[in-house]
Amino acid sequence: MKAAIMPNAERDIDLYVTNKLIKKLVTLNIQIIADSPLVSGLNKAVELLNREDCFKQADILFTIGGDGTILRVAQDAAINDLPIIGINMGKVGFMAEIEQDEIDILDRLINKDYIVEKRMMIDVKLWRNGEMIFTENALNDAVISRGVVSRLIDINVYNHNKFISSYHADGIIFATPTGSTAYSVSAGGPIVDPTLSSILATPICAHTLATRSILFNHDAELSVMFNGMKMPQYLTIDGYINYQLEENDVVRFKKSGNVTKLIKFKNVSFYDTLSKKMK
Repeated sequence: MKAAIMPNAERDIDLYVTNKLIKKLVTLNIQIIADSPLVSGLNKAVELLNREDCFKQADILFTIGGDGTILRVAQDAAINDLPIIGINMGKVGFMAEIEQDEIDILDRLINKDYIVEKRMMIDVKLWRNGEMIFTENALNDAVISRGVVSRLIDINVYNHNKFISSYHADGIIFATPTGSTAYSVSAGGPIVDPTLSSILATPICAHTLATRSILFNHDAELSVMFNGMKMPQYLTIDGYINYQLEENDVVRFKKSGNVTKLIKFKNVSFYDTLSKKMK
């Protein structure tokens, strides 16, 4: 077995947890690769490769940080069918299951005493003048929002080219079930079991008393068009990929053919985690 390690240096500042993980994997005779010289410099057992080769060669991927760290590798991991184990050093940790003092649980890797949970992703495509100019998979959400100017935006939402609703709002969130506990829930959206397949549309601060979230079936093919654009508007994927929009753009959303695989060791339900993390 070959494991890639990708820590968030802003969380594991002195790489203490990363070093602890490396020592554990060495005892389990698991080969270790990394794309950071800082990580490979911790132990001669770690082979330094470029990022692309890490995703292609690894059998399993470790992230050290939080859910945000997982979001930053989810796209490449999904494309390479690479399961992820998250070691949590963040605040919430819905996806990063293992706490930093629970690394001994990795003994169960050898006997494959774990489950692999598949999480739906959203396929996001941006079309401009009849040409697709941007595509990405979102594990949490794709957000259309205004820029720094404090003015509402006007958008129309369609499903299979049939009109659904107009929104006069700060923006709109298209979330996976996994992402329903992130930005969407802060905007008043419902919490959805992460093992389901659906797309949740939640407007942000809509200027109406009646607007609510809409939960679409897994076969939805959603599109957004704009009613004018008097200020910059942006498409943001999983909170870190941004693309500026233009007035005649069309943004399309549907269930992705890729999934994010998360390795789970604990017999803890999503609802147990929910009650613990969101008090």
